[in-house]
Formats: sequence, C-alpha cells, structure tokens
Amino acid sequence: MIQDAMPVARSAWIPPAGQSRRTVTPLYAVHRNFGAHFGSYAGMTMPIRYAGELAEAKAVRRGAGLFDLCYSGEISVIGPDAGALLDYALTGWASRLPIGRARYMTLCGEDGRIVEDVVVCRLDASEFLLVCNTANVDRMLDEIATRGRRFAARVDDRTEDYAVVAVEGPRARDIVGRLTPVDLAALR
Repeated sequence: MIQDAMPVARSAWIPPAGQSRRTVTPLYAVHRNFGAHFGSYAGMTMPIRYAGELAEAKAVRRGAGLFDLCYSGEISVIGPDAGALLDYALTGWASRLPIGRARYMTLCGEDGRIVEDVVVCRLDASEFLLVCNTANVDRMLDEIATRGRRFAARVDDRTEDYAVVAVEGPRARDIVGRLTPVDLAALR
C-alpha cells in the first residue's frame, strides 16, 4: 500500500489565517483515497476506521498497521543549553540521550503532578524534538519557555511542520526496514 500512497502537498495542511492549529490531518487525501471513515479526535478530522474495528485489529495483530498520529504536537528545543534546559524542565535526563534516540518523559508542575507526558527525541547534539498531545502544546511551550529563561536555548512550536505516523504489529520492523537504511534490529 505504501507505494500506492500519493504525496500530500504541504499547502494542504497550512492552517487558514487566524487559526493556530490544523483541523485536518495532512494525510487526509490519502486516507480518503483508501476509503477511510472520518470523525473528530482532539479537535481534528481524523480517520476513525476503514473496513471495521475487528478486521483492523486482527490485521494489526497478525501483520502491521499504519496509524496517523498527526494530532500530536511537536516542539523544538535548540541551542547549546537545550539538553540542560530539558533536564531541568522534565523528568529524565534528555542530555544523556544518544543522537537519534527517543525517550518517554513527563513535565511536572510545582506540586509534582504530571502536567503532560512527552516523547523526547534527540536530533543532534544541541537539538531536540518533543512530541506531545496537541491539546497541550501551548501549555508545554509556556512551561518550558518559562523554566528555560536562564538557558541558552530556543523553544518553538513546530506542530505544523510534522506529520507523525506509527507502524505497529509483528511485521512492523520488516515493513519499515525496507524503507530506511537504519538498522532497526539495533533499536529497542
């Protein structure tokens, strides 16, 4: 199916004037072409199902399924103190992540309660990408920017620049392995 998918023009998902977040997945045209049924999720029009929940669950458990996670929010943290800022702002040690790796972490409030969970991806020595719930992007931006005032790092909302998908199931590694030079067996 991957070879049948058509590329989606970036202009198809730039938000209209006055709208700060997209309301339709950037992959909408692809989903529509494959017969998706749509519904609202996290304020976005997203594919809910194709053939039906039971058939899709069996397909993923026996093979693999591609999931559109474009309802996620993406935040970049870039600069010489990016790792130190994230060490200070999040639970976990982002600065210890090897380049190209990701780790689940949380942002906690002053009372210790979890404000947001986030996947932190280290893209380069001084560049990180945080993937969080799109409904909380503004709060995450505010919290990290406030906590990061004393650090030499820039915090930016990059949600509109990314489309996130997940391939899940027992054949996922084989399928994705044909699309990348990365040794997926070395990842855990």
